[in-house]
Amino acid sequence: MKVLIVDDEEDVRQSIRLLIPWSEYGIETVLEAQDGNDAVEIIETEKPEVIFTDMMMPGKNGTELLSWLQSNHYNSKTIVISGHDDFLYVQHTLKNGGLDYILKPIDRNEIIKSFENALNNWKAEEEKRLNEVQRSQVIKRIKPVFLDKMFSNLMLQPLSSITSYEELNKEFNLKKYKQFQIALLSTDMLQEKVIHKFANHLDLLDSSLLNICNEILGPSSEGYAFKHLNKQNEIVILIWKNFEHLIVKLQEINGVFTEILQTPFHFGISCIHPLPQGFQTGYKEAKLALRQSNYLTGKQFIHLYQGKDVTKSNTLFFSDYSEGIVIAIKSNGTEQIEKAVGKFIQAVKQLDTVTLDQLEYWRHEFYLMKSYLFKEIFFEEKVELRYKHVYFPLETDGRLSLDLFQQQLTEYCKMFASQLADELQKTQNIIFDIKAYIDNHYHENLQLHSIADQFFLSREYVSRKFKQEFGINASDYIENIRIDHAKILLSNDHLSVSDVATAVGYQDGRYFSKVFKKAVGVTPMKYKRSFRAEMQINH
Repeated sequence: MKVLIVDDEEDVRQSIRLLIPWSEYGIETVLEAQDGNDAVEIIETEKPEVIFTDMMMPGKNGTELLSWLQSNHYNSKTIVISGHDDFLYVQHTLKNGGLDYILKPIDRNEIIKSFENALNNWKAEEEKRLNEVQRSQVIKRIKPVFLDKMFSNLMLQPLSSITSYEELNKEFNLKKYKQFQIALLSTDMLQEKVIHKFANHLDLLDSSLLNICNEILGPSSEGYAFKHLNKQNEIVILIWKNFEHLIVKLQEINGVFTEILQTPFHFGISCIHPLPQGFQTGYKEAKLALRQSNYLTGKQFIHLYQGKDVTKSNTLFFSDYSEGIVIAIKSNGTEQIEKAVGKFIQAVKQLDTVTLDQLEYWRHEFYLMKSYLFKEIFFEEKVELRYKHVYFPLETDGRLSLDLFQQQLTEYCKMFASQLADELQKTQNIIFDIKAYIDNHYHENLQLHSIADQFFLSREYVSRKFKQEFGINASDYIENIRIDHAKILLSNDHLSVSDVATAVGYQDGRYFSKVFKKAVGVTPMKYKRSFRAEMQINH
């Protein structure tokens, strides 16, 4: 902590230095200034906690210094020491935040008591400031989740969610508006490069999409994008004004998606409905618009609700082809798997229409096939195999890529066949459990020896087997997964670099910055600023 003594008389400054036992109060530095102008320079650079100042000085005097401190909102506590018993000086001192007015000659007990009071005042206020900062940081972290929950409630039961609507009204003043419109985005349909980048971290993709949407919607306060917590892979954009600009706004959002994520997304748009009664209807319309569109045709990413439910019955079932695929998987033969999957895709190519509803149904049948096959062989389910997510790959023009879809299903079947073969040879390879543990606990204080203890193994064994199985050291893998998560979190304006460091498992922010720069080539702050700059350029 620091103290500044401001007086044009050197002997007065020296007296104050000698009268107070600074070290007993945790004061590490005692600074001096001979007038108000010197004091301003020192205050701006050193930011002392307590300031002693004379009133009558050449240049900037004590009254002017007090006024400057007050107007610049410095948190320093000020004690005036003056040879003038003047009511106007006392009044000015108190009016401008001074805590005490001591007359010369200085009484030792009086100045110590006054200093203790100033120091205690500063500590109390600093504690309050820190609590407010911590509270603000917590609110920043939980606020988006809270809003997601409130909006998600309205999507399911709008009329019974009065509390949710009242909470959202506090945030967005929704009662000011009479109508709304919904645009729905699904992260089930992705281009190949996005699938490879985010397949195992869909929550980070959602975070990026939401940040971009709300960055574009924010300046005009015309809507809000949120994650539908009750439905997987859905982001909802709620608009409550400027409906005539919605399509242009979505095109702008897709432009930024393309610039940053190298892919646009499909949107389903509802009709305009009364607020809040029509929430559920609007959501269903946007979902129908998205799910019933034909994804064999391209160059259309924005799908308008057509005014009716035109759901068609499935005419092609994956299960009609699954028997041949199961036989191929059991054989673990590459050629057999490719031929079996190819028969299904060939049938798909004969269709005139493929909707998201059909795609999801085929995916469901695919999951069931894998689950039944594993239980048939091992008499139990393996969650990590059953829930290997199948995405619907798109061409750059928005069409479903049947070639990539075939390639994905073929690769998944080959992978599953290989896994089945491995499981038959070894019941459980514990090193995969260790990798899964790291994936789920990377944000904690992970140490290789503690991980080894968790699985009752030696540190050397874990290190050797992890490198042998995955081709990378366990410590490097932990660092890589933390840096990958940090890159995404740094795009969130609500999180500081310190918040991101903590969120990915680094308790020391400086060490995190050092590790991040070594891995990425720039500091976290520069990475964050470059993302912000890129966002602004795209506007």
